[in-house]
Formats: sequence, C-alpha cells, structure tokens
Amino acid sequence: MDSTAARPLLRSLCIQIRRVYGKDSSEVANDFKTLCKQFLDYLRLAEKGEPLFLFLDSLDQLTDEDNGRNLEWLPFELPSNVKVVVSTLPEEGGCLKKLQLTLPDGAFVEVRRLIKLVRWEALKLA
Repeated sequence: MDSTAARPLLRSLCIQIRRVYGKDSSEVANDFKTLCKQFLDYLRLAEKGEPLFLFLDSLDQLTDEDNGRNLEWLPFELPSNVKVVVSTLPEEGGCLKKLQLTLPDGAFVEVRRLIKLVRWEALKLA
C-alpha cells in the first residue's frame, strides 16, 4: 500500500477500522470522495464500541495527489470515542499551518529533535 497518497491511506484506514469493529471490509470504496464520507461514517463505529485511537505519522510526507496535504479528508470534529494523533514537520507541506487554523492552541505538542544519546537510551527502554 502506498501511504504517501491520501486515497490509499484513507482506504487502508477504512478497511482497518471496519475489521477492528467486526465489519466486512469489502464495501470500502476506491474513489476519494466516497472514501472521505465513509471514513467519517466508519469512525462512528467507535461510538457504540471500544474507543478508537488513530496515529497518523508524517502528514507532511503526503503527496499532493487528491490534495492530501490540505487535510480536507481528515475530519476535525470526531465522535466522542475517537482520538487522532498526527505528526508533521513544521515547515514541510503546509500541514501544520492547516492544523493551526483548525484546532485550538492546546491541541499541539512540539516534539523537538532528540540528541543521539537520548535516542539510544529510549531504544534501550523499549
């Protein structure tokens, strides 16, 4: 799966969410517009079941195909049982600016570059 483009990423997320909640994944669409709608619908599966936590790393590395980096595919109003954590570089792709325009200031945590020794210690703890 090519997760650098929004459509295959979104399709993969939809399939995984449906599987987590015991639903058939064969009805997940292929076209981007339908996937965007389905994604929000499938997030609502968490309202009646276990909470859903999504971790989306490196949004800045999405391609411009399907306007992936403008994040219009990412719902900012989520069902109560759904939490989404994203990461992006501050200067790449414009994702951080889009997020800052949409989310409250308290929604952001800056993670600074780890020095080599700290990274090594973190790996030893894992």
